[in-house]
Amino acid sequence: MTAFPSYQPYPGAEPQYAVAPPPILVAAADPAPQRRWTVLLRLILAVPHMIVLEALSIAAMVIAFVGWWGALFTGRLPEFAVTYQSGYLRWMTRFYSYLCLLTDAWPPFSFDDDPGYPVRVAIPAPQRLNRGAVFFRCILVIPAWFLATLIGNAITPIGFVAWLITLITGRLPRSLHVAYLAVVRYQARFYGYGWLLLTPAYPGGLYGDGQATATWADAPPDAPDSAPPSPGYGTQESVYGAPASPYGTPGPVFDTPAGSQPGGWGTPGYGAPGYEAPGYGVPGYGVPGYGVPGYGVPGYGYGTPGYGRPAFQPATWLLRLTSGARRWVTAFIVIGALFMVGQTALNVVNITNGLHGFHGLDSIRGSIDRGQLSTSYSALNRTMTSWESATTDCEHNLTCVTKQDAKASRGFNTFADQMYDPLVPRGAAADQDRLIADARTLSHDFTRLSKSTTTAGYEETFASTGLQQQLNAFNQDYQALVDKLRTY
Repeated sequence: MTAFPSYQPYPGAEPQYAVAPPPILVAAADPAPQRRWTVLLRLILAVPHMIVLEALSIAAMVIAFVGWWGALFTGRLPEFAVTYQSGYLRWMTRFYSYLCLLTDAWPPFSFDDDPGYPVRVAIPAPQRLNRGAVFFRCILVIPAWFLATLIGNAITPIGFVAWLITLITGRLPRSLHVAYLAVVRYQARFYGYGWLLLTPAYPGGLYGDGQATATWADAPPDAPDSAPPSPGYGTQESVYGAPASPYGTPGPVFDTPAGSQPGGWGTPGYGAPGYEAPGYGVPGYGVPGYGVPGYGVPGYGYGTPGYGRPAFQPATWLLRLTSGARRWVTAFIVIGALFMVGQTALNVVNITNGLHGFHGLDSIRGSIDRGQLSTSYSALNRTMTSWESATTDCEHNLTCVTKQDAKASRGFNTFADQMYDPLVPRGAAADQDRLIADARTLSHDFTRLSKSTTTAGYEETFASTGLQQQLNAFNQDYQALVDKLRTY
């Protein structure tokens, strides 16, 4: 990873910004034919980048947190944070551009700017940040977050349409291409402002740039009046030093000091070799350097093949949307809003039903309650089995029988208490209450029997309680509750 200025993709003196603070810029090559097999497998081909970016995002969040404190106290994002977050944003933007079919070129696994990649990102040099805006960044970013969320909601449905068109025709339509570029640029600006803290420029420009807008990359400084004509763009443009056809008329001079021979693109500079020398010192873009790796050396400089590709030099960083592209951007917003409204309505329904015992939660409750009910009933059944066996062994010994009746009373009372714990579904509440009432009644009846002092009094109490009928009703109500819970 290198720490060279990330907002200077082309030569020239420090630009006079047309807007302040300067925004993040994204440029993409015109729509080009794409290989259908890479379009078909685009999601699969993008998986390696997804995995790496997921890991890098963890570090980005940590650095964003540390950088936030640094910016809050010093008014500037620390240099290490600028370097990492700039590289992360470039990588992420190239990945989303590839995923959105803006290009068929495989993104490089690099934080650095790749001059040969068909999607370029220009990030402004570190600007002084307003401490108040840094402190309240999470609040200030809400409107931009809302718009970014709407766009994100529509990427999947519109992306499927774009994928299908590109798969059939082998090329993304120009209007959709420009619309996707506007969306990708807005997302880059949102992330750069919202939590990467790379720029104080609030996210904007979703519908493109106005006619009066000029970017620094499109407005090189004027050459001194005393400077002679420069070869500029009219000189040779070569890859590894071989002459190439001229572009036509001479172009403007970038940073040519007065009184010296100008150096244009493709011609050697004057002074000691080095990036910092007047006229950039080293041979211009597209010609070999002086043996020192850097700008102008094959494979390194702008205008030479980067990563095995010819350099991509956008004619302008301005983004102008056609009427068709504007309609696509509007479709992103409208479809995203419909998805948000639908998701919100679904969440409200789920919450409302949850408060009243909606079916999904009832299913979980029913499953849990059946288990709790079965456990309590098994304990009670063991108690009653013991009661039946013990009373048989008592052989008409009243004291022995009443002692067992007291145990049965406690068993039914414990069962009733346990039935209050589970929150059963609303539709089973009546069955639950009925079973609890049966258990309380049986507990009360067994208590009366346990207090009998004579055999005659015991038989009279037994007859008046209808104990056997109560036991039968209890069993029936228990089975009814179990059956009801199974329906959830």
